[in-house]
Amino acid sequence: MNAEERLGSWKEIGAYLQRDARTARRWEKEEGLPVHRLSHKSRSSVYAFPSEIDAWRASRKVVAEPPPPVPLWRSLFAPSRSLAFGMTMLACLIMVGNGVRRVSAQTRQAARQVWAGTGFEVNTEGSVSGDGRFLSFIEQGNGNLAIRNLATGENRLLTASEGWRDFAEESIIAADGRQVAYAWWTQETHTNDLRVISTAPGGKATPRVIYRSKDLDFIQPFGWLPDSSGVLAYFWGAGRTTHQIALIRSDGSGATILKSFDWRQSNKLSVSPDGRFIAYDLAPSEDNPEHDIYILAVDGSREVRAVQNPADDQVVGWTPGGDALLFASDRTGSVGLWSIAVADGRPIGQAELLKKDIGRITPLGLSSQGTLYYGMRAGIRDVYTVSIDPKTLKPVSEPVLAAQRFLGTNAGADWSPDGKYLAYASRRGSTSRSPSVLTIHSLADGSERDVVTKLAYILEYHGIRWSPDGRAIFVRGVDRKGLEGLYKVDVETGATVLAARGITTPPVWSPDGRTMYFLIRADDGTNQIVALDTRDNAERQVYRSPQRTFAHIAISPDGKNLACTENADEHSKSKHILVLPTDGGKPRVVVEAPLISSFVLLQWTPDGESLLFAKPGLELWRVNVRTLEQTLVSKYPVAERLVAGRISPDGRQFAYTFGGATSEVWALENFLPKPAAK
Repeated sequence: MNAEERLGSWKEIGAYLQRDARTARRWEKEEGLPVHRLSHKSRSSVYAFPSEIDAWRASRKVVAEPPPPVPLWRSLFAPSRSLAFGMTMLACLIMVGNGVRRVSAQTRQAARQVWAGTGFEVNTEGSVSGDGRFLSFIEQGNGNLAIRNLATGENRLLTASEGWRDFAEESIIAADGRQVAYAWWTQETHTNDLRVISTAPGGKATPRVIYRSKDLDFIQPFGWLPDSSGVLAYFWGAGRTTHQIALIRSDGSGATILKSFDWRQSNKLSVSPDGRFIAYDLAPSEDNPEHDIYILAVDGSREVRAVQNPADDQVVGWTPGGDALLFASDRTGSVGLWSIAVADGRPIGQAELLKKDIGRITPLGLSSQGTLYYGMRAGIRDVYTVSIDPKTLKPVSEPVLAAQRFLGTNAGADWSPDGKYLAYASRRGSTSRSPSVLTIHSLADGSERDVVTKLAYILEYHGIRWSPDGRAIFVRGVDRKGLEGLYKVDVETGATVLAARGITTPPVWSPDGRTMYFLIRADDGTNQIVALDTRDNAERQVYRSPQRTFAHIAISPDGKNLACTENADEHSKSKHILVLPTDGGKPRVVVEAPLISSFVLLQWTPDGESLLFAKPGLELWRVNVRTLEQTLVSKYPVAERLVAGRISPDGRQFAYTFGGATSEVWALENFLPKPAAK
């Protein structure tokens, strides 16, 4: 593909990555995949450039090393080793204020890992069969639909596509296990299909198209009717401005819309075993992003709110008998697995806590025996600080966790101008799609407070930036209606104001605090460095790059020079670092090397003589901008990559985000309450 061509949709972006569109969406939010948006009156569209994706993908291919010496957060994502003790304590737990009732669960509750590997090996965008033997998933080599025998570890392809031009997306196995409904993208016709294919071994089965659309961004199947006469699906409207719940007839004769929504998105939907009811979660309003849970009758006769709580609640699924609904909730401060009794589509009594600290899970379904299968990511990113020598910048201490809560969900730190606080973005809620907040950590006493924004999520891989007066933090983010831009967040009230619309970086400031500099994407896809006078909002262009690169920007301590990264040419995967005067003079190259990651960091040293940057292998280097001499500062202990690094105002602390993750599939057994004695 020509480097000048845009990838004009999530499907094309996924195909270029040789992944599905859902994975591309997740990588944008969690891995910093460079995706851009154009907003229109009725919708917003996305696009990406192959050269940027190539650079992003190359920056992820680094050598794994031992993790930092404070691995506390890792234990939070693994099942407890003292399950018997935990269940004994849980059986005695009564929290009246949270609506928790005593749990009469079976003994020997246990979680076991059934599949593990990197995100390129393990896929959790499918479902488990009713007998718990098989898991449908997307094969990552060519995007085919496959099933995995969870007992033997054998994978078997159900479709035969090559090269990720046409590929499968989410899937759901029928109740009898004989067929799978799955979403399918066809590149040539730009169509979304819902297809059905047999799971019978031997030979190649022929799929049937039961629904086709050119107008939807995505079709997400989430359940079958018990007699396999229909498939329940979630429609993502163009630009994510609308969503619908639909019943698609499996004979291909059409679909019936059961419920329509605006831009608000449900995280999970589940159909009851008898096929009469649909459970889904949804934010009640734009100002209240935490999801509640609703139960909708398939025949449209009624709808009730089953779970209403200030916490964030996500549907997990129905128990095998349909007498209770399972959901994940962070109402106790960490994400636990809960249950609410249901009769005839209506909730009964109070919610019960079944398992504490289950973590952020992707529900994959319950077997008829009552085993819950779910996906999760282990080793997720967090913010660390390390003491450094102010002259050499070399570490003089071991890295320590900066965050005290919600470990594994924090990223993109920056120091306050007075050096008394460290702020970072923290993703909250029971799912990976939950919104981000800004957490402000006091270095004096270790206390933390949250600043709730009006954003759907913060794109923290470029970092966040305090304003010079310490009253606001600027972030690159996307609001709850899909508008991307640079946002100003008041650190006291959380008031969120759009500062610049479009694809931007967090800003840097002149020493007097009057001028703000940031990179912004021009209409033709090239980058501009813009200077904004905060007194009268007057803008001027400092530099216009002929390349389609998108990277960090840094300003020298005296405010006379800017630095940024740029592709060497439009076809090259190598980059160079430019230094140019803030008054718009001619730029000069100070570093030229292959694969300098634009998603790692770029900052001036406090003396203004050098720039810090990261080379492949995650070595932190400095370059003298006058002599161009390069010096290795340190090789930081990381497992995957180092991002958003910042030196404290006094030059004695270095804050950075460390990240690396694996995907896993787990089975939770013997956790449901015993049936009541008759």
